Amino acid sequence: MIVEIFRFCILFIILSISCISDIKTNKIWNSLVIIGWALACVLSFVSALVNKEGVLIGIRNIGLVIGSSVFVLVIGFWFYKYLMFGAGDVKLYSVIAGFYGIKVSAIVFMMMLCLTGVYGVFKIIKRKKNKSGEMTKIILAPFTLIAFVVFIQIKSTGIIIC
Repeated sequence: MIVEIFRFCILFIILSISCISDIKTNKIWNSLVIIGWALACVLSFVSALVNKEGVLIGIRNIGLVIGSSVFVLVIGFWFYKYLMFGAGDVKLYSVIAGFYGIKVSAIVFMMMLCLTGVYGVFKIIKRKKNKSGEMTKIILAPFTLIAFVVFIQIKSTGIIIC
């Protein structure tokens, strides 16, 4: 239980910092992503030790963290390649996958898409059309943070079991 609280708090802090960074500079820092990956590995190892599962399970958990993160990076590259996502957003979702797994990362991703879709509709209605005819850029980190918090709230009620 304690490890889960630490996991939530650390990821919330990482998402909050990335949200502020994305709003101010339109970038998510690589150092923040690397710290997130490292902390996800440490927490998965410590979780195995706290649950008295042993060192080998802890090492296996680190492998799962790395595998989940790399899988999301590979899939996310497609979104980046076709200009649907920024590289920082892809790396941010790989951190979420490192902390909670691919399933949770995908759920948070879908929730973020719904939130940004609603925001995009309001933005279109407000502006009708971008004067230059270019696509409008939407900063995704704040929506990712909101989607993560909503997911945790729904998960705590028992509606979603992950």
